[in-house]
Amino acid sequence: MHKVARFLTGILLSALVCASAPIASAGDMGFDVPVADCPSTVVVVARGNDSRDSVTPVRYSPQSDFVSTGWEGENIRTFLQFAENRHAAANQGQSLLADTYVLGLSEEYYPADVSIPEVTDAADLGAVLPQLGGLVTDTVSGLKNSLDVSIPGIRTAIENYETSSGCTPGYILIGYSLGATVLSFQESWLAEKGQLVGTLYLGSVHQSPGDPAVIGAIASAGGVLGRLPYNSLETARSPNRIMYCIPDDVACDPTPTAVQRAVDEASDSPHAQYFLDPESEVHIGEVADRFSSWIVEEHGKPAHPAGQQTIH
Repeated sequence: MHKVARFLTGILLSALVCASAPIASAGDMGFDVPVADCPSTVVVVARGNDSRDSVTPVRYSPQSDFVSTGWEGENIRTFLQFAENRHAAANQGQSLLADTYVLGLSEEYYPADVSIPEVTDAADLGAVLPQLGGLVTDTVSGLKNSLDVSIPGIRTAIENYETSSGCTPGYILIGYSLGATVLSFQESWLAEKGQLVGTLYLGSVHQSPGDPAVIGAIASAGGVLGRLPYNSLETARSPNRIMYCIPDDVACDPTPTAVQRAVDEASDSPHAQYFLDPESEVHIGEVADRFSSWIVEEHGKPAHPAGQQTIH
């Protein structure tokens, strides 16, 4: 049951984003740049909250010199491997990610692993709710610090990469849960520079009702915060968009059934399961193919000269 409370606190964290602007600066941090030519595309990845699996640098293409930072998290790491293999199988072995660098955001730029106290086990959601007030009081300082660092910090990470590498690629943003929230604030400035290629958000509480970019729970009435400012339609700055919502994900498809599944299944509920079992996930092929089309299209374009804009 404590995992349900962790998730509900994550929703409150997203609400805090809507209510307050970032006040802290991430500062200038060192950046390890891959030794290779400039990629045509950089995939910026913001994992979900409480994603505690080990840091695992990955070479997503056997034809590439690029190795990721390793901070992608298991869900998105599995998706990128699936998309690479699916594309190669459909295109006579041609690699999708050979000319793509994956920039998983480290905790210095995006402290996603917010410490949230456990609550006493309970039989149902009604028994958990009375404990949430104290839980939020105990954790709000850490949550606000995460937001204050992450929103400017992600821009710092991208700018540090460009300064260190001399590259000005197009960017695809992939954010999961809390990661979707903080990446949505990067769309505007990247679009103004002409470098926003597309966005893929998973399990976002900001999913707007009727957003045409939704794959999966297309009949959803919107995410938990989808009718508030900074929803997915208000922050969108690219025509290349995916809002991926697995049916009964309580964050983006908050039906009574979804709430009950979150209580009953905890870490096995839909919100936690994105891409972990590609064979059984109905919509993963559609998501991968649309994502792949952005990569292929971007590879066919001229490089992004520093200081110039290419409108997508």
